[in-house]
Amino acid sequence: MNSSKQSFASSEVLSEYPKELSEKVFMTVDEGIMITDKNRRIVHVNPAFEQVTGYRRDEVVGQTPRILQSGVHTAHFYQNMMNVLDKEGRWNGEIWNRRKNGEIYPEWLRIMEVRDDSGTVTHYCGIFVDLSDHEVALKNLKDASMTDTLTKVGNRQSFYHRMEVLFNSGEEHDKMFAILFLDLDRFKQINDTLGHAIGDELLKEFARRLRKLLKNKDIIARIGGDEFVIALTGLKHSGEAAIFAERILEKLERPHHIGSYELFISSSIGISLYPQDGKSLDDLLKKADLAMYESKRSGRNNYTFFYEDLVTDVTRMIELETLLVAAIEERKFGLTYQPKIDMKTGRIAGIESFVHCLVCQDGPEAIDDFTPFAEELGLMVPITDIALEKVCEDLVMMQVKGIDPGRVALNISAIYFMQPNLIESLTGTIRRFGLSPRQFELEIAESVVMANGERSIQKLSALKAAGFSVAIDHFGNGFSSLSLLSRISVDTIKIDRIFIQNIFEADENRIIVDMIIQMANRLGIAVVADGVEHVRQMKLLRSMGCASAQGGYVSDAICESELGEIIAMFDEMGTEWEVRE
Repeated sequence: MNSSKQSFASSEVLSEYPKELSEKVFMTVDEGIMITDKNRRIVHVNPAFEQVTGYRRDEVVGQTPRILQSGVHTAHFYQNMMNVLDKEGRWNGEIWNRRKNGEIYPEWLRIMEVRDDSGTVTHYCGIFVDLSDHEVALKNLKDASMTDTLTKVGNRQSFYHRMEVLFNSGEEHDKMFAILFLDLDRFKQINDTLGHAIGDELLKEFARRLRKLLKNKDIIARIGGDEFVIALTGLKHSGEAAIFAERILEKLERPHHIGSYELFISSSIGISLYPQDGKSLDDLLKKADLAMYESKRSGRNNYTFFYEDLVTDVTRMIELETLLVAAIEERKFGLTYQPKIDMKTGRIAGIESFVHCLVCQDGPEAIDDFTPFAEELGLMVPITDIALEKVCEDLVMMQVKGIDPGRVALNISAIYFMQPNLIESLTGTIRRFGLSPRQFELEIAESVVMANGERSIQKLSALKAAGFSVAIDHFGNGFSSLSLLSRISVDTIKIDRIFIQNIFEADENRIIVDMIIQMANRLGIAVVADGVEHVRQMKLLRSMGCASAQGGYVSDAICESELGEIIAMFDEMGTEWEVRE
């Protein structure tokens, strides 16, 4: 091998060294080496060749390199290789060969001619590197680039790629398929109140439940924070997409056990259909997204098929979002107050404040209740700050007039309640107006308290320690546990208005209301009945021992300027409120 003018071991570098050193290099390098004679019969291989191919030296010497052919390449490929080698004296490129055990593998191969001093070809030297691990690494890298790292479903890039293959293959031509756009309801509240770690675990559990529902050819991807898309293929009719959406909602009804939390969450789903709603993926996704927003607008936890008028409806919602943001910047919010009556004395025992978006109400597309929309957009913190300041302004004005409305109740959203600086923010604003926390009652929805477990209990205790009165709102609305009353530090519970409105409709409603009142009274917790509209309701609630009531029968929500008159009227009526019609 050393006598040749040009060979693997007789290159300019190795030719300067003894034969023993060249042979040692040949035997120890990691690259596989195969040397053939001029007729391309194998005459020598090194240990790396044996390790990669699985063939021993004595099994291949005398054979041609065809013993390694995989069948992947055509005869034209090999002919082109020989032509280049004969013309240029070398060839290099990727080639697929077959090991002794039959496994096909990729390698990077370099072939060089070896000539003697007269320039005649005497041997060929092939040096190769096994690319199997490299190919696996590339595949893993490609898979990783197409996979959502958190949930392990596809990502946006993967979804577009697979859908492009679907469109181009013609497999779904003249067939129906559906795009489902899913968004978790109030997920931002969970992230903001419980932290992103809990939110991430919830997303993983949500994705796991979705994957269990899919067929082999269905496609799923996470394309945003809490947004997922699913392509249902090979549908025979649109009803199959509706059935699938219902199965998703059903799967979500079961609680999610994340750490120490038992979380309840729902999803809003929008559906578009191919080919009737669009022929391109972008068009179908856009329309499914519009349908999803309609599901949220109509109450969440449901699904909506795209229809043409949705384009106009969603445009209106975008306009309302713009109005709401502008209202925050310009502080365009107003307040009304609804009095609560003391069942025993007939006097006003306090008032509840309600915030109104003046811009949205005066705009071309007014909405009555912007709160769910503001919660979804994460705007309730600045809105609550504005509302608190305006309540303080009104309280100062009432003090100047000599009006005592009792405690003023302020509704606290889930996001606001779980702020780390909740107490500092509240007390800082209140004291800036020269007022005391004892003049305020903070109303927190029962579902918020239940969802946040021990953190809620600690927050409520801290609020009471700061001087605030604390009330649990919407008590009994789907999440209640009477045992909760013995664990939390609150002053008041407000029975959800649905029980009050239907108190004469079913015995169960009366029994539930009576149980809540009796339990709360024994624990020293005051009870407010919300949504009282008739004198019969008032009399029944008073006989049950309910402390206070509010609703249309007592008074509708009124402006601050009207409070003095309504308080004076009830002071004059006293206990005669029962006969008021």
